[in-house]
Amino acid sequence: MTSSPSVFVDDGSSDKLLSHLMGLDQYQLEDFKLCVQSPQLLPENVQKISWANLKAISPTNLLCLLKEHLSVRQIWDVTLRIFEHMKLTSLCEQMRAEMNEVSLSDQSLPEQWRALCCLAAEGMWFSNFTFAKEVMEQGHLEASFIDSLLRLNILRKVSDCEECISFTHQGLQAFLGAMFYVLWGTRGSLGGPPKHQEMTVLLNDAFANTNFYWHQMALFFFGLLNTDLARELEDTLRCEMSPRVMDELLDWAEGLEKYDAVSVHFEFLQFFQCLCETQDENFIRQILNHLLEADLDIHGYQHLQVSSFCLKHCQNLRKLRLSVSGPILEMKLTSASETLETGVGDFRKHQWEDICSVFCNGNMRELDLSNSKLNTSSMKELCYKLRNPRCKLQKLTLERCNLLAAHCEDLALLLISTQGMTRLCLGINQLQDDGVRLLCASLTHPECVLESLVLWSCQLGAPSCRYLSDALLQNKSLTHLNLRKNNLGDEGVKFLCEALSRPDCNLQNLNLSDCSFTVEGCRELTHALKYNHNVKILDVGKNDVQDDGVRELCRILKCPSCALETLGLEKCNLTPDCCWPLSSVLRSSKSLVNLNLLGNDLGPEGVNTLWTSLKKSTCKLRKLG
Repeated sequence: MTSSPSVFVDDGSSDKLLSHLMGLDQYQLEDFKLCVQSPQLLPENVQKISWANLKAISPTNLLCLLKEHLSVRQIWDVTLRIFEHMKLTSLCEQMRAEMNEVSLSDQSLPEQWRALCCLAAEGMWFSNFTFAKEVMEQGHLEASFIDSLLRLNILRKVSDCEECISFTHQGLQAFLGAMFYVLWGTRGSLGGPPKHQEMTVLLNDAFANTNFYWHQMALFFFGLLNTDLARELEDTLRCEMSPRVMDELLDWAEGLEKYDAVSVHFEFLQFFQCLCETQDENFIRQILNHLLEADLDIHGYQHLQVSSFCLKHCQNLRKLRLSVSGPILEMKLTSASETLETGVGDFRKHQWEDICSVFCNGNMRELDLSNSKLNTSSMKELCYKLRNPRCKLQKLTLERCNLLAAHCEDLALLLISTQGMTRLCLGINQLQDDGVRLLCASLTHPECVLESLVLWSCQLGAPSCRYLSDALLQNKSLTHLNLRKNNLGDEGVKFLCEALSRPDCNLQNLNLSDCSFTVEGCRELTHALKYNHNVKILDVGKNDVQDDGVRELCRILKCPSCALETLGLEKCNLTPDCCWPLSSVLRSSKSLVNLNLLGNDLGPEGVNTLWTSLKKSTCKLRKLG
């Protein structure tokens, strides 16, 4: 005998059952009544119906009597089992066809659906995708309901585990687990914390790790908040959705204000994708009002679309790191597909405009677009938005953005149009000397308030140092200048020192590491520091300064007027001979607290020489690298 599935009935199901019973002849009806007394054909724990009550009863009264002991869907189950036992093949096929036509919206089923969703959610918490019979019984799932889900391919039997079942696809379990958190009710799936607290932990975990199923569950959860979909589920399953889930989500979103995108791993792109699933722009805006910083890597057009839609609603965003990789913003047209490409290009252009609109929300203070492949048009749009009077940006980072000298014209205009811009980082771009020349024209402008300029690895040469020196003679705000990894040479250092030697030059931090200069460059720096007491940090590492260069620098370091606090001498081809002048500096300098000598072959003799001075009470050094 085959097991029969449960049935989910709608209006008219009782009439169909009655018609089948009335269609039996006298002997078949008699056999049917006898089978009703068989425990093997009835659900467990059903009270036996006495033969006295069954013997002379009509089909109509028989159905009424069965309803006193069984639910309607159980009657369908029992009737099919009995018909199978009686070998009424044709009638069984007719009943199965009718059962396939009936609805899943029987009013007695909401609790079963909630129990199923609870089981799915509990399984997701413990990465459990196989469920034993006793677990389902503990979850109050009826055998007939489980049979129905098996027939509908929602559940399947596990071949290597007797009486165990699993969902036919783990994504289906994730969907039903997510549905648990939008259904009416306060009890959690784990029997401890209430449902809204479980939901909070779930979302925090989903956006803080790379577990595919957690991400999928979060997507389903937000998708189920869609008003049309929620109404359809309510109508189909007769399961009431929680009226408070939106408010609980807004409460959770308040915690976003505490997130630090650097110290806390948070999948912002995944979060944005989930929000878009709701298709509720007003709700998305309310959620994103709590977002103060974000960290995004855009790798395709879909990412760009989702990010642009959500970012334009982040009106309180203060800090953003955004990387747009690949050719997404490169809108080059070809004659063969100009019309299509123009449409796609315009679409991407509008999305980039939406992203740029958040930069002038009045709250943005830090923007990092490093590793974004910006072309001329996207760069112009960026600078145009940043020049908006509402823009209060203070720090702009554009490392590895494919920038060329021509792009510096827009950046130069930005420096004199944005009153609050104090830090600009343009490292690893092919700006070359012409780009620096354009930037320096703005550095001399009285409206420029830039304090830090980072130009490392920008293919600069000695001419750039001449432009920067001229700018430093007039600019009084710039205090940090990073030129490392540029081929400046001794000539470039000499140009810089023309400004650096002026007492009114306000530069405090100068990074000249890996700039291809020698002892001669150190002599120029020593001469400049003799007259300038503002420089606190100087890095000349990875230059061939050798021991003679160190001796030159030590001459000024021993002067009481020298204010240098940090000196970088990493990989400068130094030998033990340089340790004697350095040892003398360590004993006498009142300002030097950080010294980097990594990557030099000082030998045991040199180290012992330094150690002797480090033990002196007059040594102020705090960090030796």
